[in-house]
Amino acid sequence: VNTVAWSSNSTAALPITTIGLMVAILCFVHFPLTVVGAVVGRNITEEFKPPSRTNKVPREVPQVLAWYKMPLAQLFMAG
Repeated sequence: VNTVAWSSNSTAALPITTIGLMVAILCFVHFPLTVVGAVVGRNITEEFKPPSRTNKVPREVPQVLAWYKMPLAQLFMAG
């Protein structure tokens, strides 16, 4: 959009220095802080401990679905 404004000699176009400054801030501030935050966050955290005890016993999944649990019936009931 800015190149169209430049080609039309519009006063609404952002100067190239402003765009360069925005790209520099992105490259030299935003990206390094993101990487540093990810590394620090990875190194500070401990092993995950779930808040409740989980069961390791596999559960049986029923093979036959009732008619109202079939995808076509669900489609018509949902509208």
